[in-house]
Amino acid sequence: MQEWRQSIKNLQLLVGQLIKKKEQLEKELSRRDTELSKLKEELEQLRKDGEIMDMQHAMLKAAQQMLSDSEKKALEKKLQSYINEIDNCIAMISR
Repeated sequence: MQEWRQSIKNLQLLVGQLIKKKEQLEKELSRRDTELSKLKEELEQLRKDGEIMDMQHAMLKAAQQMLSDSEKKALEKKLQSYINEIDNCIAMISR
């Protein structure tokens, strides 16, 4: 009879541990879902920003003939930094 009681206590302990682990995993899932939503919103905003930059780039390309070489290089550097930022965000979401 004592063995049965000990087995039941062991099972209750294991069930309690499983419940705690399940709660921890649910909290982690909720946190990650929230993080994913934020990253998706950020990506969408970056896509919109990218579309705006594409339009600006087209306009600048038309006006490029009026820019000096140093202005062209500065503009290219700025555009490249925007592209890198967008690539980083896409990489984070892809994880």
